Amino acid sequence: MSLVDRATLLQHLRLDSRDIEVDGLELWNASSDATAATAEVQEAQMQFIQTGGVAAGTENLTFAACATITALIAGISGLTATWRTRSLVPGASLSSDLPSQAAASCLGFASRVPVQIIDGSWIDRLSASAENTILTYTGRTFESTAYTEEMHDGRGTDMMLFNEYPVDSTATILVEELIDTTWSEVDSTAYRLDYESGILWKTGASTAVLGSDSVIWAYGKRNLRLSYTAGYTTIPPGLVNLCLDVAAEMFFQAGRDPRLLLERLGASTLQFNAAAFPPGFRERLNHWTRLEHDD
Repeated sequence: MSLVDRATLLQHLRLDSRDIEVDGLELWNASSDATAATAEVQEAQMQFIQTGGVAAGTENLTFAACATITALIAGISGLTATWRTRSLVPGASLSSDLPSQAAASCLGFASRVPVQIIDGSWIDRLSASAENTILTYTGRTFESTAYTEEMHDGRGTDMMLFNEYPVDSTATILVEELIDTTWSEVDSTAYRLDYESGILWKTGASTAVLGSDSVIWAYGKRNLRLSYTAGYTTIPPGLVNLCLDVAAEMFFQAGRDPRLLLERLGASTLQFNAAAFPPGFRERLNHWTRLEHDD
C-alpha cells in the first residue's frame, strides 16, 4: 500500500493530461568502416541507415514489435548493421510510440545520440522517492502490518515503546518477558497500552512471571518481546497530502523544466535530504514521528 496513488499525484502536479518524455536510451553505430550513419524516429518505426562499409544499408524496426525498452534494445542488437544501444531507463514500458524526431548522426561511440521515450513509470519513481523520504525521516512503516517477537531492552522504567503505531486494538497482542532462560507471557492486567501512540505502561506485577518487578520493565538486554499488529488500513488524509506536497517539492526543486527533472530520477528510487525542505515541511514531517527532529 503506497502513501499516494499515481492518478492523485499526476492530478496534484497538474500533469494528468501530459506525456512525459525522458531520455530512454543512447544509440550509436560501431562500424569501423562506415562513412556515415543516421537513425530517425518515425511515426511507427525507427529507421537505421549506414552508408559505406560491409553492413551498409537501411533497416527498419517497428514499435509494434518493441513494447518495452528491453525489447527495443534486443531489436536494435538484432539488426544486420553494427548498431549499439544502452538503456537509460531499464525495463520501462513504452506507453506509446516514441516521439518523432529528425534524423540524427550517430557514427561512433563518441557521437552517441539520446533517444527519448514517453515514460509511463516516472510518476511511480517520483511517488516512491517521496514515500521513501517520509518513511526514512519518521522511522515508521504506516501500513498495517503484523509484527512477531519484536525485541526490546528493559530499561528499568514503567514505559516501553512499540516500534510501530498505532496499535490495532482488535488484533492479538502478546507481551513476553525473559526470566532466566524462559520466555513467559506478561498478564494483560499488568500493563496498560496507549494504542494510538504505541506506549506500553507497566501497572502491576506480571502474574504469569514469578519474581518480576511489580511496576517496572526489568533491566535487561533483549529481555522483552512484543507480537502485535500496527499501522493504518487506510492512509490518513493528512499523510496523503504530505506525500503529495513532498513529491511536488522534489519535482520543482531543481528550478528547471519539469520534463527534464524526471531524467534525474532515472530508474532508481531517490532519497532527498529532508533537512533541505522548508521549515513548514519539517514541522509536518515531525507530526508523524514519535521523536521530533530539530530544525
